[in-house]
Amino acid sequence: MTRVLLDTNVVVRLTDPGAPEHALVTEALDNLIARDALVCVTPQVLIEFWAVATRPLDANGLGWSLEQTREAVQGLVDQMVLLEDTAGVFAAWLDLASAGVSGKRVHDARIVAVALAHSVESILTLNTKDFAGFSGVEVVHPRDVT
Repeated sequence: MTRVLLDTNVVVRLTDPGAPEHALVTEALDNLIARDALVCVTPQVLIEFWAVATRPLDANGLGWSLEQTREAVQGLVDQMVLLEDTAGVFAAWLDLASAGVSGKRVHDARIVAVALAHSVESILTLNTKDFAGFSGVEVVHPRDVT
């Protein structure tokens, strides 16, 4: 069974019906589930989602209340496989980071590390360029799944 890890930008669009990409990511997830893929998230993605969801609208956030955000996070955890942070994730991240990753890319490297440590085949993201140069996991845009 194929495992697919969602990037934060996919989770944000999935939970925001007003987002222009909402229909695209919803259709992509429906297609993955129809193909018996296991859809996964990681605590990092949920934490990043929380930051976006609770940030005000005028600061490029969703402007949600803490209660609304908690319900959304719990719904994601209930519907998807939550991949644990483990020593193996940290070790994989440290190897990736030590190979020349710095700045904001350390967060993307950590998502790749989670995928590698948990034998996840693909990362679903709207920003495939964020994962350029990392090997061992396929990076897929939602339009390529629809």
